[in-house]
Amino acid sequence: MGDAIEFIMWIYGVEFNEACEILRDGRRVAPSRAPVHAVTSPKSKDPNWRDSTWQEEANRIVTEASIRLTDPTGLRGREYLQKRGISMDTAAAFRLGYKMQYDPGQSRHRPAIVIPWPASDAITAVKYRFLDSQDKRDRFSQKGGGQQILFGAQKFGEDRKRLILCEGEFNALSIWQVLRERQWEHIDVASFGGQGSLGGRVVDALFHHYEKALVWVDEEEVTTQLSAPNVYVVTSPVVNDVKLDANEFLQKGQLATAMDAILTRCGWVEPLLPRPDSCEAAPEVEEGKVGQ
Repeated sequence: MGDAIEFIMWIYGVEFNEACEILRDGRRVAPSRAPVHAVTSPKSKDPNWRDSTWQEEANRIVTEASIRLTDPTGLRGREYLQKRGISMDTAAAFRLGYKMQYDPGQSRHRPAIVIPWPASDAITAVKYRFLDSQDKRDRFSQKGGGQQILFGAQKFGEDRKRLILCEGEFNALSIWQVLRERQWEHIDVASFGGQGSLGGRVVDALFHHYEKALVWVDEEEVTTQLSAPNVYVVTSPVVNDVKLDANEFLQKGQLATAMDAILTRCGWVEPLLPRPDSCEAAPEVEEGKVGQ
């Protein structure tokens, strides 16, 4: 339960006891603008990311990698992001970077996109997405001692009314990018990571502090882990045996159209684009998952 408590303390700027109350009864509070600073001396059972030395090294890795992404040695990283449809402005906003990261599993350095998971003024995880992966088993690595709590929360706005939660950082980056292009800044976007990370008190507590939330997942069964009732659910459609998640739609140039259809269906926005006749398969919103 400690992770959820600390998440609430960070995102709402409250003390320990009040964070416990929020998690227990889900009551709403007005978030504070003052961030809670990371603990510099970890307790014996705490993950290493709370240590000041770990933070210094993580910030150095992220800073150097983000600079390298923009210089000649980062060409491969830029080409990969371009292939995925991620703009350099979005990369800069989330401090993405590029480096040759040593992979102990393969005993060699491999090209990787560096993906930091920030929390207030701290970094909780530094994740590496290898660019030369052969299958799903060797795609990712992570700096030791890190903890993936929530990706994208550093970009949350102040009104806390609309939230889109999805699987995977690149899906979150894709949705965030398109929403900003469409000037829908009032909608927050975050990723809970992999399928097994959707449940738990952190996500439940997050839903309690938004008026409306939408979860985009690959498999609808994943949402059985949710206890929050007022959540729209979108499942990635399958076209020609390919599951079209948010980043797949972005690569096809169809995510703006798909998001317009989704958010109009939810009643979050007025339609800005034509109905998705040109969209290969716009995801459907699950009505049965909408609480009143």
